[in-house]
Amino acid sequence: MKSSRAWKARPACLSALAVLAVLVAGCGGGGTSGSGGGGTAGGEPAAGTTVSESSAEPQAGGTLSVSLGEEIIGLNPLTNISFEDVNVMSQMFETLFKEDYEGEVVPWLLESFKPSKNYTVWTMELKKGVDFSTGKPMTSADVQWSLEQDMESESHAGIVEGWKKVEATSPTTVVLTTKAPTPEMPTILSQWIFSVLPKDFEGKSEKEFFEHPVGTGPFEFVSWKKGESITLRKNANYWMPDRPYLDEIVYHTVQSPESRTAQVRGGQLDVAYAPPFPEIESLEQSPELAVEAPFVGTSWFIILNTQSDLFKNRKAREAVNYALDREAMIDLALHGNGEPMNSQLMPWVPGYDKSLPAPEFNAETAKELLAEAVQEGVKPTFTLLTLAESPFWTQGVQIAQANLEEVGFTVTIKKSDLSSLLGQLEEGSFDASTIYNVEQSQSPNEFFSFYNATGGIFSGVNTERTTKQMVAAQSETNTAKRKAMWSQMQKQVNEETSLIMAAYSPYVWVRQGDLSGVFAGKTGILWLGEAGFGG
Repeated sequence: MKSSRAWKARPACLSALAVLAVLVAGCGGGGTSGSGGGGTAGGEPAAGTTVSESSAEPQAGGTLSVSLGEEIIGLNPLTNISFEDVNVMSQMFETLFKEDYEGEVVPWLLESFKPSKNYTVWTMELKKGVDFSTGKPMTSADVQWSLEQDMESESHAGIVEGWKKVEATSPTTVVLTTKAPTPEMPTILSQWIFSVLPKDFEGKSEKEFFEHPVGTGPFEFVSWKKGESITLRKNANYWMPDRPYLDEIVYHTVQSPESRTAQVRGGQLDVAYAPPFPEIESLEQSPELAVEAPFVGTSWFIILNTQSDLFKNRKAREAVNYALDREAMIDLALHGNGEPMNSQLMPWVPGYDKSLPAPEFNAETAKELLAEAVQEGVKPTFTLLTLAESPFWTQGVQIAQANLEEVGFTVTIKKSDLSSLLGQLEEGSFDASTIYNVEQSQSPNEFFSFYNATGGIFSGVNTERTTKQMVAAQSETNTAKRKAMWSQMQKQVNEETSLIMAAYSPYVWVRQGDLSGVFAGKTGILWLGEAGFGG
């Protein structure tokens, strides 16, 4: 058994609580060298980085069975955002930059890059010999076209708003020009949304292309059995010599964390994401299995719809914030593997403000605030959406419900699958919803862009202020000043009290012990380009 846990579980305070319940839904550097990236052998992993080790190189061949939990929603990097979608897409599509084994963002599909002195012109030389899975060479025309599609993205408009133009100045050279300095460009271009696609979707419609997508990644699409599985196979035209090792990957939809864990124990699955936290210790003790939990990677929180009759009232929102016993949630739902959230950013994201206080648990204050809100005419009754299966919210939502009803709310829990829940969030047809976020970028740009584009993660708040702040922060070349700007934005989000923070936890993977070469970095994207059996 190999364990790579950077987080140590605190002793769980298993105090007896009556009925438990609350809401949930899921969202889900730089340099000039072309070495590095998740699939290279450039250096030893840094402390905390998950790279499965072995004494010998993995053997070629075999089918890897994986379960990320929820059903895949789609495979379009321009529109699909869930953790499950991004993990599958990242095996087929690649970006110009990528997180390496040491947690740094480095060139991936690039030989080199060079910014102008004021960070407004980025000249990028493409890696030679990169083909799409069809065998067609990747050229600057493909990269230019892909980045131009990104410039039209609605959900990430805040990231690309300052982009001026993209030019293919030679078959292997791309020049990206921005209106203002953009010092974090390498980190921005490492995000899944900036995947390189073949120009004009190979002459197909967007819908047709993503029914059988094509990329430069180590694996290519084979089939998708809705509700069951999605299958990828080895890309015979992959640009990295002798990679990948695996012949095939099959992603199985297994929503229940308990079922996923049982299937890993029984050998039906080789890799599973997010086993139940109470089972982690016993999984670590199994000689046949390995548990990886290197980084805090998931945030669990509740969205309050500020356009609803109840949560238009700030005092009602503040009452929810004070009512939640986060320590009980962490002890019981996470089995001690977590800590209270104090920001919507992950602690390892540059710009994270560790000085922000975590929300206070104070039932008496919550009662007083709710009583005042009721006097102002609100009815303290609402429905809380939550995922049917979740390693945290299945129990955490029960604790929340008990907390909220103790201070005077009447709460109805409504369970849903991820796709239906996201649909209700997008339509605004909800009172409140639990949700989780897995940070998929090493920059605050991703979170704040999505926050601004979706009205504060579907909470309905006015995001004009944070939109202006983000534009200023993106173009600030002084690192200390930029960090202060990101800090101010975090405070602004906290003050809205529309996203009720619960807990941080590590993302956890459990795998068979004979599987090596698996890499999961800070962003939680499982890189399988060097994975194989028998190493």
